[in-house]
This record gives sequence, structure tokens and C-alpha cells, in this order.
Amino acid sequence: MTEKEMQKLAGIVLNQLEQKEKLKKDLNPYRKTEKLLKYYNIFKKKLEIKREELKNIVIKHSSGVAGGGEGTFSYKADIEKIEDKREFLEEEIQRYEKIILKVDNALEEIKQDKYYSLIELRYFQNCRWEDIEERLEIDHSTIYRNIKRLINELSVTLFPEQLLDIEN
Repeated sequence: MTEKEMQKLAGIVLNQLEQKEKLKKDLNPYRKTEKLLKYYNIFKKKLEIKREELKNIVIKHSSGVAGGGEGTFSYKADIEKIEDKREFLEEEIQRYEKIILKVDNALEEIKQDKYYSLIELRYFQNCRWEDIEERLEIDHSTIYRNIKRLINELSVTLFPEQLLDIEN
């Protein structure tokens, strides 16, 4: 690859990273809260999968030539590979646990609310608006207004630093 091609590729990668960072910043606390609620059950499933992987770490052996180029070879012992994989899985597990605990604590604060079931139905059971209306026998505007209110309350608990940072 020529230097010009590498610079072009670096420019593309940098542009993509900047766009990704902009998307992160564009998500306001309300949207982030909705996203966390939407993926909450998936996070719980992933956590269990990662825990199971950690219990049953297996090193896959591959055939072929390995190395760093120029005739140098770098092999890791199986024990090192296992330890690397264990560390990676433990970090992922901690990350999922932290997110789940944060959401659980926030949900605990609103559990006594009369309309808490709206959150469960909409985000954890993936019910459509119409299904919620029928099941609870309440109109769409009441559902929408109260879900919005509850998500705003959750946002304060989940993202206080972002809400308090009004200068930026």
C-alpha cells in the first residue's frame, strides 16, 4: 500500500470515528435511557452467555503459519491464551453487570409509580402501543405522557452528570 493510499484510508477511518463520536454526543439522556431499557433484557442474556463462556474457556487451535512478518514468529502458550480470554470475558462481564445494576437501581426508584407497568410492557415485553392500550384500558395520550415522564425520571438517575452539565 502506498503512502498516499494509507493517508486516504486514515482519513476515511478518522471521518468514521468522528461521525461515531458525534452520534454518541447526539444521544440525549432521554434517548440513552430508552436505548438502555430497550436492550436491558438482551444485556441480561449476554451476561449469562459471557458467564457460561468464562466457565468453559476453550482455546481453538488453528493450523497454518503464524508470525509478525519478516521471518519472526510469535506463539503464545495455551495458558497465556486462556488467561487473555479470561481477562477479556471478566471485563465484559463487569461491563454488563455495571449497566444492569445501574438500570435496576433506577427502575427501583420508580417501581411504586402507578404507571410503572407501562415501562415493563413497552420496553421489556416489546408491546405495541395498541396492545398496551387494550391491555390496560387507557388511552394513548395517557400512556405516552406517563412513559415520557417515567423515562425522564429514569434519565435523572441514569445520567445525572450529563443533565447537570448545562454549560456544554
